[in-house]
Amino acid sequence: MPIDHINLVGAGGHAAVVIDALIAAGTQRSNIEVWSEDRSETGIDLLGGAVRHLQLALLAGRVFHICIGNNGVRARIYDDLVRTGAVPTTIIHSAAVVSRLSVVGE
Repeated sequence: MPIDHINLVGAGGHAAVVIDALIAAGTQRSNIEVWSEDRSETGIDLLGGAVRHLQLALLAGRVFHICIGNNGVRARIYDDLVRTGAVPTTIIHSAAVVSRLSVVGE
């Protein structure tokens, strides 16, 4: 099922994989925003969209998914975004095999 609008935090290789999963699910690339804390990544094209500099307040009330591998950084950003009122979502690629016994959480 396509997501109407999503904000991805992190602009590396994992973000590209998540963008692919979203597009495979029917989300339009124009409805995917990519954010990074790293100012040097601002403006870089990532699969057809420019990376924006992360400003937590701009994501308040909006749906997000974190595309960062470092667990500590991911946890910190997650906590900060949830405190601002942003809403986390899980993304599973349509071609992924997920056990019927598994539980996917936030």
